Amino acid sequence: VGNLQKWVELLEGLGLAKSKGVEIPPRRALINRARALLALDRDTEARPLLEEAKVLAKEGKLSFEPSDWLYLADSYRRTGNMERALSETRELVHDCPDFPDGRQLLAKLLLESGDREGAFRAAKKAKEQFPDHEGVLAQFMQIGWLSGHGDEASKAMQELVKRFPDSKAVRQFSKEEGLEIYRQSLQQAQQVNEFYRS
Repeated sequence: VGNLQKWVELLEGLGLAKSKGVEIPPRRALINRARALLALDRDTEARPLLEEAKVLAKEGKLSFEPSDWLYLADSYRRTGNMERALSETRELVHDCPDFPDGRQLLAKLLLESGDREGAFRAAKKAKEQFPDHEGVLAQFMQIGWLSGHGDEASKAMQELVKRFPDSKAVRQFSKEEGLEIYRQSLQQAQQVNEFYRS
């Protein structure tokens, strides 16, 4: 039923369907339409709707969930406005500090923007705040390798294997190709460490 309702909401958001017996609050229609447009890679059309929803939420007229904020920030990223994507994500992390996905997006955006140390600090902060979150730990490990913090990344890998042996990240690194990715990442991390030390 949950997936069906999501599809109905997406289709209704685009005005393509009317639900039969599924009640959707009118205040969510704006966000549902934006999410439907994002699903169709129509970010430039979706973003104004999300921005309007955010304003309405600040006025107390609408509920703007942390996940809605992620969609807004990611729409800026996908259209090349990294500065605004980072700004929205920092605001999300500030206003919703207990939402791990916000901290993960911040680390990802910092890495994509070339700020490896900032990405590592953000991933480390997320790991400290959400020590039992498998995805946060996996991201910390990956960003650790990419930012030249191989020692901490290796410890995170060991912790991930110990605490989450069935995780996707552990399975990836258990396969031969995953081990090769690990070796390459480790070599890159060592080269970065040598560069910074010289």
